[in-house]
Amino acid sequence: MTPEIEREWVEESFEETDWANREFVGCRFIGCRFQGADWRETVTQRCVFDRCDFRYAKLNGSQHRGSAFLNCRFSFANLYVTRWVDCKMTGSTFEEANLTGIALSGGDWSYTLLRHHSFKGCDLQEVSFQDADLYQCDLRDADLRNANLTHALLNGAQLKGADLRGAELEGTDLVHLNLADVRIDMFQAILFARAHGLKVDV
Repeated sequence: MTPEIEREWVEESFEETDWANREFVGCRFIGCRFQGADWRETVTQRCVFDRCDFRYAKLNGSQHRGSAFLNCRFSFANLYVTRWVDCKMTGSTFEEANLTGIALSGGDWSYTLLRHHSFKGCDLQEVSFQDADLYQCDLRDADLRNANLTHALLNGAQLKGADLRGAELEGTDLVHLNLADVRIDMFQAILFARAHGLKVDV
């Protein structure tokens, strides 16, 4: 199928629409509704989705490279084995979505709502989760090296076996984190010690 290139849709409804196996390049979707739409195996490149509604949409196997999904809703959507490369997801919400097998490569997931989801064993290197809600997420064995977790909500998160070396943790509540079996660097160890009231001489 011929790719859709540099088109724009504003405030349009695509509910239950079958857009499986399509490709979108440089397109813009502003305030569009995709509830229950079929996006399986679809590819987006450098597209912008601003305030779009993907509730109950099927995005299984879709791939997104350099695209932006800003303040979008993915509640109850199926994102099984989706791939996101250098995408900007600022402010998007994922309540009850299926994120099984999701793959992130870089990108900005700041201010996202991801609570209760499992990223067990995922490669999350250099992903920005600044101010993201990761409450009670399963991050066991996740690779979070050089990730940005500044002011992220990690209360109740499972971190056993995770690698946090080089990750930015400023503003994160370190007092209530269980860092048993977590790999951290020396600077993070000092932050953790100070958060627990220890005086560290360096």
